[in-house]
Amino acid sequence: MYFTSAAALSKKENGSKHKVITLRRLASLVRRTYFLEALNNLGLTYVAQENFAEAAHCFWNALNQKPDYQDAALKSKTLPG
Repeated sequence: MYFTSAAALSKKENGSKHKVITLRRLASLVRRTYFLEALNNLGLTYVAQENFAEAAHCFWNALNQKPDYQDAALKSKTLPG
């Protein structure tokens, strides 16, 4: 895999052997990862404050964004009640 700009991608042939990811898409994936981590951290803060409803809301939002986000999945299962 290699990275390229959207302009260079538009010049590529459809049958390219390499998997191409645009820099814009990569930036989007990185922002999403930071957003999910921030939601998870916010949920942990609510757990420390014993505000379990808000914690569950944060964990479930992270899981809705990325269903295979294991950190939020594990923490949401350990919430009381």
